[in-house]
Amino acid sequence: MNNSNIGAHASEKQMETWCDDMKDTKGSSLKGKQPKRFSFAERHTSEKSKDQVELSYDELKAIEKTRRELLRKVEDPSWKIVSLNYHGTVLSIIVTEKLIWFTLIVYVGMRIWSRHNTPDEVLGIIAGASHNITAVNTFISFFLVFFVVGNNQRFEVQYDLCMAAKGSIMDMASLAKAYLPRGRGLRMIRYMNASYTAGFVGLSEAYTLSNYFIKINKDFLLLNEAELSRIEDCDINLGGSAYREIVQWVQKEVVKAQRNGEIDPYLANQMRELILNFQGSMSKLYNFKDQPIIFFYIHLLTFVSVLYLPLFALYISYHVDHKHDDTFEIPSMTADVVAGLVVFLQSIFVIGLRILGQKLSDPFGTDFEDLSVMFYVTFTYTQSGRIMAAEPPMIDDDDYALEEIIVRERKSIGFPWDTNDIQSDSESVDTVVRKNADGIKNPAGTHAFGHFASQTSPA
Repeated sequence: MNNSNIGAHASEKQMETWCDDMKDTKGSSLKGKQPKRFSFAERHTSEKSKDQVELSYDELKAIEKTRRELLRKVEDPSWKIVSLNYHGTVLSIIVTEKLIWFTLIVYVGMRIWSRHNTPDEVLGIIAGASHNITAVNTFISFFLVFFVVGNNQRFEVQYDLCMAAKGSIMDMASLAKAYLPRGRGLRMIRYMNASYTAGFVGLSEAYTLSNYFIKINKDFLLLNEAELSRIEDCDINLGGSAYREIVQWVQKEVVKAQRNGEIDPYLANQMRELILNFQGSMSKLYNFKDQPIIFFYIHLLTFVSVLYLPLFALYISYHVDHKHDDTFEIPSMTADVVAGLVVFLQSIFVIGLRILGQKLSDPFGTDFEDLSVMFYVTFTYTQSGRIMAAEPPMIDDDDYALEEIIVRERKSIGFPWDTNDIQSDSESVDTVVRKNADGIKNPAGTHAFGHFASQTSPA
């Protein structure tokens, strides 16, 4: 498995700053002084652009709430989907995308011109575009669909990687609960949840140490003060160093458990495999981040769209009053309006698919279409914690005769199998039944078979 992570690269200026910090740290240690610690905010405040505003934790939660609500609306009836939603829909594109309105202005301008001038003046401008636009229609439609399908596959792969990382934590929790001392198991799962949470910070500028990780850590207590200080020094916002640091803490816990005889080598290898699977899933997310869709692709698609849509507006304008015998006739206003709607629809199709593909290419951020990072983190923390807190009801471990009672009283699974199932020591079964009849109770204070008796006794 290739667990390498290219990650987000730092600038040369940042690298020089880090080198200077290392020199200062080395010099201060020689003088017996403690090296100065710089928080994330102190390191990068000066490098942020003035117009870049960091979202608050409450704003991130509000976006996440809307995002989860939109996922539940995909099965709504069509009238409800179209009329009762704005966020996460094409309507937001219509309002903000200038190319749509420019295309409509071109169409309206040509229609006004054609009504107030002779048709010959209009013909020379738009005839050239109208006769060749069909070939462009086919090309750009294929190009757009191919672009969206490719980015949708990219989106689904990254979702699968998030779920794979979550699954590794769940599997580790199951093994830790069953085989490790409680304290060590809780620490390992705490570290894995912290690594999962920290891993998403470097994937998007929306999630930072200050507005995301610190807030979640305050609620879930994933890292103590000393551990959090170490993670701050790892520059959590600049890539995958922080989450990989925590992964190594988990690895060391496995080594200690094996050294102390708490687990055997085979189980230790299983745990190491889960840890490496987790790290590999997160690393692949960083690989996607490091290599997005190439800019040439996006530029080509945008450039073609900017040229195509005004030409399409000219094409429609030409055919509104151009008859089959190459003569012109001033159409009704209804024809102008309907043709304008066609131009508007084509603009939404072209621009909407392009923007959809761009949104799918990077699923970590503040778009309503992005992956639900905070939900994944909270769900994984909650469910892994419940696994670690799982406890069976108090039943005598040696009282397996109870299972024979269940076999006899349960619904039949078929004649041959029911016959083969009841092969227990009849004496032990009779003893259990006799104890139950005599009112002997289990440590919880209830009759051992009272629950099954209440289910099977006749009314």
